[in-house]
Amino acid sequence: MLGQILLEMLIQLFVPSIRRPDPPPAEGEYNASLGSIAAFLALLAVLFSVPLALIVVVKSRLDPDMMWMFGISAVFAILGITAAYGTFRVTWRRHTLARAALWSSWFALAVVVIITITFLVDTVFYGGSLKPHNTCG
Repeated sequence: MLGQILLEMLIQLFVPSIRRPDPPPAEGEYNASLGSIAAFLALLAVLFSVPLALIVVVKSRLDPDMMWMFGISAVFAILGITAAYGTFRVTWRRHTLARAALWSSWFALAVVVIITITFLVDTVFYGGSLKPHNTCG
């Protein structure tokens, strides 16, 4: 044990370009970065849902085509929530990122649900007054 440490120190001293490969994490290569993946998916969910919700609020209209974008945001949010919970189960790394991803994903999912309920209520009960208005005269 001590001989290996001394040998490695001498090799690093005289030949610094030789480096031993890092051992893989105990929880596996892909599970170690699960918190980062969750944060990335949560960021995508927020980037899709919040600007679209602001467009809907400012312009007071919601195209059915926008619902596809909200659907994509909901998928990203659900994947982010799943990855964040998986982070807490399989690894001890990046719990702060996973916690931030969890909050962000739930926020994005709440925005999507609120806008979807608003769209459905408007369409069913009020005849779709949020639909685009005819500006041709």
